[in-house]
Amino acid sequence: EMLSGKAAFLRKSTAETSVAILKEEPERLSSTGTILPADVERSIHRCLEKSPDARYQSSADLAFALRSISTDQVISPVTAPEEKPPGQRRRMVWVAAAAAIAFAVIASLWIVRLWSDRPVPAKKGISSLAVLPFTNLSGDPEQDYIADGLTYELIAELGRVTALKKVTAPSSVMHFREERPPLPEIARVLGVEGVVEAAVFSSEGRVRITAQLFHGVTETPIWSNSYEADAADVFTLLGDLTRAISQEIEVALSAGEEARLTRARPVDPEALKAYLRGRQLVNRRTVEDNRKALELFQAASYIEPTFALAHVGMADAYAELGQSLSAGLSPREGFPRAKAAVTRALELDETLPEAHASLGFIATFYDWDWAAAEREFRRAIELNPSYARAHLFYSYYLISQGRFEEAIAEINRAHELDPLSLEIDLNRTSPLYFSRRHDESIEISRRVLDLYPNSALGHYFLGVDYLEAGMHQEAIEELEVAASLSQEFIGHLGHAYARTGQREKALEILEQLEEHSEQMYVSPDMIAWIFVGLSDSDQAFAWLDKACDERAGQMPYLMFEPTMDPLRSDPRFDDLLARVGLTPQ
Repeated sequence: EMLSGKAAFLRKSTAETSVAILKEEPERLSSTGTILPADVERSIHRCLEKSPDARYQSSADLAFALRSISTDQVISPVTAPEEKPPGQRRRMVWVAAAAAIAFAVIASLWIVRLWSDRPVPAKKGISSLAVLPFTNLSGDPEQDYIADGLTYELIAELGRVTALKKVTAPSSVMHFREERPPLPEIARVLGVEGVVEAAVFSSEGRVRITAQLFHGVTETPIWSNSYEADAADVFTLLGDLTRAISQEIEVALSAGEEARLTRARPVDPEALKAYLRGRQLVNRRTVEDNRKALELFQAASYIEPTFALAHVGMADAYAELGQSLSAGLSPREGFPRAKAAVTRALELDETLPEAHASLGFIATFYDWDWAAAEREFRRAIELNPSYARAHLFYSYYLISQGRFEEAIAEINRAHELDPLSLEIDLNRTSPLYFSRRHDESIEISRRVLDLYPNSALGHYFLGVDYLEAGMHQEAIEELEVAASLSQEFIGHLGHAYARTGQREKALEILEQLEEHSEQMYVSPDMIAWIFVGLSDSDQAFAWLDKACDERAGQMPYLMFEPTMDPLRSDPRFDDLLARVGLTPQ
């Protein structure tokens, strides 16, 4: 009433009002002309739910809901007798909002006596979940990494519940970190049935998490609870939360899953802090963030040598840096360190899906051990069917083996699990490119670039497809944009210049790469591509030999790379394939 100027159930007579309280749903506040954040409206209407189980179960739950609402959103009342200064108006409105909600809670306690036989909202039928980014209740932006890190870890825990068909990946849910549309829209975009909202408060060595579970499409609240523990026991706390959510939606845990959730070990709080900061950075997928994350993971593993996830983080960072064309770290520097770290992680915990996926990535791009790669990817997916990056990495392996339809299935599964990931969306073109289905690949790249016009990877993928489709001018334009956005693609631009008769420009890029190599690692792949375009097969093979010796990142794709077509009739090409462990076709 304070927000809208109208009582929720007021009718012409006392009898009609009583009937409305018992049987009718309240009018949505937004329909009365009141402009307010969706979270406020949702909290008020949850207090007015007829079913006791659908309302907040304690004052702590209500307090959590109020604290998690962003206070920089001003609620506009229907009428304003006089204009107040913005700060004063905001305070007045929030006092009114809090009072209205408090009144609704009192009213709901009375309604429970009259409406206790109302059916409880259905809990079954939820087999897919999204965990929205945790809200940081500390008031300190410097602690955002705790909220982000715990979001990642809860997603990982729920993903390992194999009875769940889908748990949306972190990179997609993080799109809703700053701006959160209504739950039905989030559920539709992410393709899930259930949505988990949570908040975390960390202070003086204690961590408190309050979580709520909703049916996404209907916004029906299903469950809420709070958990508190010492910071050292945060993984035990996440295990309790995972078990509670699984029980609430009636998803059965296997004996192994139940055992894993109960055997979480304490972690030194300082190691945990470093790990969560590193996890926040490494998920950004940039070279600089990987470098910073690596230092944090190293610090975490030094503080807590038996902290398996810290070793997995080190492996991921080293492997990403060793496989990047512009990281300044050669594969022979990055991948052996990555393998040592992930091997140690698996010694500590053989059931980590992230570790098996990392080992499969290393087997694909460095060891060229194809049997081990497939074994590790399958094990990772068995342990966590919702781990999108395991499906993505597995598709890379399948492309190297020419199993393109399987690769398409895996990358599509990754996209289903992580529908808002730019990296995964673009990589849906990879099996199409290598199987020479350039028209289909171009269509995907164009669509993604309409949404993300500054994506270097998007312009690169579109450019190389244009080149192979004979659209040379379009290819040059796209690759010039890609190279301007990231030095990683300068070799591909040089190849395109050479292949389209722009020899001088190609030689200029060769000179640039030579200068860069004096200051940082330059992958021999980049130079080899340019010599292929210049039709200098001797130099091309010389640089490919070097790329093979250095385990350069693109060598696993050698057998199906269209760029290499001019070299295929040369016996030296079959020798290269044999060195990589690929059988000529």
